[in-house]
Amino acid sequence: MLVIWYSTHMNLFYQTELSSKLTSPTLTPKIKNIEDFLNSDLKVYTNPSMHVMMQPRGLDTYNRFSTKTINSVNFLEAFNLFLEKPKHAYILFSNLLYQLKNIKDFEIMYDDPLISVNVKLILKRNHPLIYRINYWIQAVQEAGLPSKWLYSNSVNLKKLEARYELKPSTEFKKLTMKNLQSCFLFLLAGNILSFITFLIELVKKKEIDQ
Repeated sequence: MLVIWYSTHMNLFYQTELSSKLTSPTLTPKIKNIEDFLNSDLKVYTNPSMHVMMQPRGLDTYNRFSTKTINSVNFLEAFNLFLEKPKHAYILFSNLLYQLKNIKDFEIMYDDPLISVNVKLILKRNHPLIYRINYWIQAVQEAGLPSKWLYSNSVNLKKLEARYELKPSTEFKKLTMKNLQSCFLFLLAGNILSFITFLIELVKKKEIDQ
């Protein structure tokens, strides 16, 4: 009876441990910078015109990044692929982040921007165009156009806030034998202890019969 009781409880413990492994989701390591991303299993939805901008980070980083890209034809196609299968990453300019209604559901790599673009206008000193630029800057400010543009952009963002939403993924994470190693070790230890207990009972029974 002791063997049966012990084996039953060990099997219950094993089934509980196995069920917890099968049902508990595994947390994905946080991606803090480009090096973490390159060392992960993730790929990135993009198009050739986007990942070419990675060249200033160096040839090694550019080549490693190129092997992890899933190229698409255009921006919208890549974005739709990301929303349909959000298991991979996506490159999005900062000014477009606010078009995502549920932005808190995304993990955004703020600390290490992929691309830094500085655009500068270079003119000769005393160039006639400088005076025209200064004139139009002053005229735009006096007309109140910056405030009008800011208001129009805020209205457009509110209209677009429901345009893109993250679709839940229905794909299952691949489970390997390494994930279940502790379950099998637990079951093996329980069976060994059950067998030892059974042998002890046989020896004790034989001594009692004698």
